[in-house]
Amino acid sequence: MYNDHTQSEAEMYRKQMIATQEENDLLRHEIKQMQEQVYTLYKRIDELVNGNMERKTSDRD
Repeated sequence: MYNDHTQSEAEMYRKQMIATQEENDLLRHEIKQMQEQVYTLYKRIDELVNGNMERKTSDRD
């Protein structure tokens, strides 16, 4: 008799683990991007607070 392993409890847990890992990886990536944005904003706030009111335009030349 053929036993379909794709319906087993172990396979169900394996699929859940893979899905959880993919979600974890995605969230870690999103957190990294958000931390970079926060750091950039902190730098900009520091520029404004310390009198450097002009936006850097070196990329616009």
